[in-house]
Amino acid sequence: MGMLVKNGSMTVAGGLFTISVPLLAVGKYHCIQQKSKGSGVSSDTSHCPSVPVPFTRESWTSIPFQWSLGSLLIFIAIVAVLLEFISFGKGSRNKNENNHNKDYEEEVQLVAEHLHHDEIVAKIEENIMSYSQSSMSNDTQPKEIIHCDGNSGKSTKDKNTNDTTARAAEKVVVYLNALTFQISSKHKEIASFPDEMSEHCLLCQDAAYRTLLSFSNSNDQVVSSALSLLAIIAKHPAVCQRTLQLPDRYGLHIPIQAMERSLKRSKMISNPRKEDEFLAAELQRKASLYLGALADGDNQIVSMVSKKIIENDGLDAILNAMNWFRYHDEVVNWGLWAIFMICFENEENKQFFVRMDGIQKVVQALRIILKDYSEIRKKRGADFVDSNSLMVQATRHGVAILFDILRHQDEYNTGERSHFLDLVQLRRIALNAGLHSVVLEAMQSFRKDTEIMMMGHQMLIATGYVGNIPEFVERTSDS
Repeated sequence: MGMLVKNGSMTVAGGLFTISVPLLAVGKYHCIQQKSKGSGVSSDTSHCPSVPVPFTRESWTSIPFQWSLGSLLIFIAIVAVLLEFISFGKGSRNKNENNHNKDYEEEVQLVAEHLHHDEIVAKIEENIMSYSQSSMSNDTQPKEIIHCDGNSGKSTKDKNTNDTTARAAEKVVVYLNALTFQISSKHKEIASFPDEMSEHCLLCQDAAYRTLLSFSNSNDQVVSSALSLLAIIAKHPAVCQRTLQLPDRYGLHIPIQAMERSLKRSKMISNPRKEDEFLAAELQRKASLYLGALADGDNQIVSMVSKKIIENDGLDAILNAMNWFRYHDEVVNWGLWAIFMICFENEENKQFFVRMDGIQKVVQALRIILKDYSEIRKKRGADFVDSNSLMVQATRHGVAILFDILRHQDEYNTGERSHFLDLVQLRRIALNAGLHSVVLEAMQSFRKDTEIMMMGHQMLIATGYVGNIPEFVERTSDS
């Protein structure tokens, strides 16, 4: 009835059915009359043709108009019902997804507001234990059983085990995000009173690392939530110190390996679902954000952590993630930002970056970003400029990396040996990678961005560019 009557009112399909039934009855009556006149005998067995709409001129004269119109309306009503059913199914799915997301966010907020962080960490450990036990039970159970009738299928016990595993993983995500919610609301306190927040941040680090050790081989959503939590506490001194002092338990190899395993799983799937690809890309974005946050600073601890990122293949992992998810603006943007933080004014890290063909890979990433931005401008008009988009930010970060690598550096003395970057060789590498063309395109695309224009101008002059250099355009109130 929902397709014919909705909210107390008749639908279009219901109205068409209501009109068509009397028309068919009248048409049927005329059909019988015509039959009886033609044969001279009245017969109740006479019937109208089954074709809904006549397609020949003779049919229009032989079939009653009421029958044709009624049949046509019935056909239209059936199509309307089908369309309504399809749209109703899509709407229900979207509504269910929206309700699920809303319920999930409310659950996270309620947990964050009503449970102490010690209790949340205990809940995480409890669900990790449940997940591990269920996974082990699932591994020891046969995946398929043969019934007496010869049919095969999963056992009830196996299905229950899978449900328990899934529920435990979902709960871990909720509790991790609740910790992130708590920390984010106290972000100013972390910066102003780091000592008072040390215990809270260290508990969060412990929970995140426990999660990574349990889920890094299987669940991108859970790993992504753990990386979010690590990113928000990355700059706390106690967290950095423990990362350096206890490398076996809290070393950077654990999150970086989780990052690499997720990327390896992504590469093994030739045609991933949209939501799965989004989760995998989001994991790489958060991992890059975490590594960049660790390297953001100028004190000795940050310098030591940056070195550990390089030693544990963190820079390589970021470059690989950017290459695989090169059409995901957020992954590329935060990947470039992380590279800049790791390499900024650090000669050893810069040398490693160059040896990994980092210049070529950054130029390639910029080329893809600018091509996408050019296509957007073609659709929206040549005057379109989005100064706040991820593409602008990513371009700014990429240009900043090249600028920092290619600019003149004084000798960086570690006390034991000196490290030099051969500027002539670096500039030759950059020119062969297409430095001039990509910098010119970036300057032409973002003429109102002071940083891109300034860095681009200096790089072009320093590398011997001969030609017209785009000029800076002052930003107006409208832009």
